[in-house]
Amino acid sequence: MLTSEYVGVESLIPHWLEEAVVNQDITDVKIIYPSEVSRKEAMHRFQDMIDGAGQVDPNQHLTIERLFSQLHLDLRLEKIIPDNAFTFELIHQGLAKKASSMELYFIHPNPEHKWSREMSKRILSLYKSLHTLENPLDWKDDVGARICHDVVKKIEQRLGGIYSTRRLHVLREKLQGKTTEELFSLRACKGIIFLDHPPKLNLITESLLQILGKIIPIHQLLFPGSVRMGTHGALIEDIYPIRTDEEIPDWVPKHQIFLPQKSKNQTVENGSKHRLFAGNQRDAESLLLHLVQKLDRCTVLCSNPSDLIEKIGSKLTTVGIQPPEFERSVSEFPIVSALLNFITTGHGPSAWDVNKILRLNYQNSIDLTIFFDEIIHPKDSHLQPRCHPEILLNIAEKAHIRGGKGALERWLYYLGQKSYQHEIDDEKSVKYEETQWWLLCLASILSPFCDDEDAMDLESKFPGCFTGEILPKPQIISHLGHWFQKLETSLLISKFDIDNEKALASFLASTKDGLKLLRSHNLTPKKED
Repeated sequence: MLTSEYVGVESLIPHWLEEAVVNQDITDVKIIYPSEVSRKEAMHRFQDMIDGAGQVDPNQHLTIERLFSQLHLDLRLEKIIPDNAFTFELIHQGLAKKASSMELYFIHPNPEHKWSREMSKRILSLYKSLHTLENPLDWKDDVGARICHDVVKKIEQRLGGIYSTRRLHVLREKLQGKTTEELFSLRACKGIIFLDHPPKLNLITESLLQILGKIIPIHQLLFPGSVRMGTHGALIEDIYPIRTDEEIPDWVPKHQIFLPQKSKNQTVENGSKHRLFAGNQRDAESLLLHLVQKLDRCTVLCSNPSDLIEKIGSKLTTVGIQPPEFERSVSEFPIVSALLNFITTGHGPSAWDVNKILRLNYQNSIDLTIFFDEIIHPKDSHLQPRCHPEILLNIAEKAHIRGGKGALERWLYYLGQKSYQHEIDDEKSVKYEETQWWLLCLASILSPFCDDEDAMDLESKFPGCFTGEILPKPQIISHLGHWFQKLETSLLISKFDIDNEKALASFLASTKDGLKLLRSHNLTPKKED
């Protein structure tokens, strides 16, 4: 059964609910928060208010995502298949097969043409968007979502799991007709109090919560306001809020019902504003440190909290204040970011863009010579695979080379032209050949991640533009597991701190797991040693 009531906008958690939690009067009621941040903040505040007289139960304080995760375990559903690069590769391979058999003829009418990853991304994006609806496959003008669904289902069968995009639909299907006795996490629960949420719940989430409301009572707390203007709380179901104390469900703590005034604007009467001005960023940080020490409890709002903590975290510690910890994505660490930039140089719509290439030349995270340290020029041992930026910039300007499809072929074509030698001396000719050789070596190194057309181009032999000798290339490592092993030896880890090393280890571990998964399905080339 679903019920709802209005609450004041001055606080997410009304005072009557806060008192009930602190007094531990509703240990058999779950509270759903709109975000993980608000949940953690409330739990910390409750624990401080309880002050050793008890313990806040994290299983009582949940977000929608945590609630659905509990239900997933209660129903003993299969593991979730994450939506990552490796899963995308599986889906792309499946869609490519469908396209080659003319099952996607309305968007790919010629099976002789290659099915691109960009097409797979678009269909998968459509598939994900449709899965925010209750019935995602009922669209009569479907242009590939059903085909994508068939591919996803086959992947689920092969891997023994549920693709993350389909998770809520599977959960809704399995939840139909269940009782609290069949759901372990709700067995001892009298009801769920659903705090005010932003009005952006998608249709499948609303549908799932409506089904859950038939299994266990849900009482929704809403901020009043205009639904059209987006100031009204999210509605699980469009029902009229209760207006009297007698209508309050038995399991909800007794309190006085809040009746909103019929005014255009919601205002908060209590509290005051103070404006303090600082001359510069450093003064602002010092002022913040001073204020934090003076206040018993405060919340600091800023656009980039992790950067702020990085700047003043040590100062907070010296005055006895423990700064909060912010989880950083693995890709945010400089060493992993450099690694990703390296891998994607020859891939995507800006592949082999001159700025991307030069960025690799200037970076100091990866020692590229590790990949071609055994290569010797067949005629002149003094020549090295070496980048001369002025050569690349000159060719990019004259030949109008931009990144993308065919860019590598154009680079190698213009760098290999003998016609340039009529205009330049021997010293500059050497620079041309060294740059040509360096780019050829770089392309060979990155061939496992290059587009297929570029990888085919690298199979040709390339004579040096100055000496005319065939330029040797690093051995192409098509076995990606070996490729990453080689990459690890080229990383200049000593230039980074311990946190970067941990992030790198995490990235390489997850990458290898994903590559192992792909190889087990014969989706990546292998090279026998």
